[in-house]
Amino acid sequence: MAHSYDVGDVVMVTVTFRNAAGALADPSVINVIASHPDGSVVTEVYPTNVHKDSTGVFHCEVVLDAPGKWWVRGQGTGAVTAAEEVGFVVAAQRAGGA
Repeated sequence: MAHSYDVGDVVMVTVTFRNAAGALADPSVINVIASHPDGSVVTEVYPTNVHKDSTGVFHCEVVLDAPGKWWVRGQGTGAVTAAEEVGFVVAAQRAGGA
């Protein structure tokens, strides 16, 4: 977990998908799953809240509304089955916080 953020930050998570030959390719179904520090999970789907940048490259904005360790996983199925995951820490609010 190399990244550190603050409560209230919005992180753009980019997910890249490649086929078995290594070429960029689009899955049929794409989900981006954000695991909050309290254990709750929010799933965003393409094309509602996951956006295509180019063939095989998609992004989703995640609002960091709680301190602690977060995990975000992008996964694709169908035409291409692949996944990648990123973790980061959100610092607790210190100034003016409750």
